This record gives sequence, C-alpha cells and structure tokens, in this order.
Amino acid sequence: MVFAGQLLGKGLRLLFRLGAAWLLTTSTYGIFVLAMSIAELAGRVGTLGFDRAALRFGAEARGRKDEATLRGVARFSLSVAAVSGIATGVLVYLLADPIAGFFGKPDMAQALRLVATATPAVAMSLTSAAGLQSAQRMLGYVLCSFVIPSAVGVVGLILALAT
Repeated sequence: MVFAGQLLGKGLRLLFRLGAAWLLTTSTYGIFVLAMSIAELAGRVGTLGFDRAALRFGAEARGRKDEATLRGVARFSLSVAAVSGIATGVLVYLLADPIAGFFGKPDMAQALRLVATATPAVAMSLTSAAGLQSAQRMLGYVLCSFVIPSAVGVVGLILALAT
C-alpha cells in the first residue's frame, strides 16, 4: 500500500511540475520552485519536532494499547504544530521582502507571501502523517504523506489554468 501511494503521489507531483513548467516562464518557474522550497522548509521548522514526537510517543502508546495516551499525543502534537506553523508562516510572510532580497529575486516576495499561508498546513500534515504512522493507520498515512499533497498541487494548477 505504501509503495502504491508513493507511486501515485510521485506521478501526481510529476504532472504538477510538468504543468507548472508548461504554464510558467523559465524565470517564474524558478521563483515558484524556490518559494515552494522555502515553504516546505518553513513547514518542517513549524513542526518544532513534534512530528517525530508523535511518531515516537504515539508508537509507544500503541504498543501498550493505551488509546487515551495515543489520542492525547496526537492532539497535543497537532496543536503545537498548528500554533508553531502559524507563527512560522507569519514570520515567512513578514520577512518575504528580505528573503527575496537575499536571493536577489525581488519579485519572489509575492510568491513567498502566497506560500507562507500554506505553512501551517504543511506543519500539520507532516505531524498528522507521523501520528497516523505511529498508530499504524497506513491508509491515512499514505494519503496524508504522498497522495493529498500532490493532488492539492494538481488541483491548484488546474484552478490556475481555469482562471
């Protein structure tokens, strides 16, 4: 199941990247990829490591068959990821101009502001995937880790093409 999910997710990601490369100019695509990389990094920072904590402590609770602790770990980890993801997203949004200036791409600031709004979702998605993995809910893990992020990109690209 994990292999099939990874394959589907990578296929959707390839469609997304091909569509974005076709739709955007070379320069704009480069700015887009750089902004997406910064958003991914910000989302990972936004977890504050609670994705790993959800995986470790959730797996321990599952091993003890302690459903209450498993739910508590998931709830706490997601709460922290949500709050810190929002804080990280706000930080990227506010620092968009200096970040764009650092890369020598002033027109990247608008793209950074746009992707900064996704930072909380990235942080929560990473934390959710780790929690689902620790609970051995593999369908949810595969969907959250591989399929949904790529599908969201494809849908966003289709919406951009439609407008």
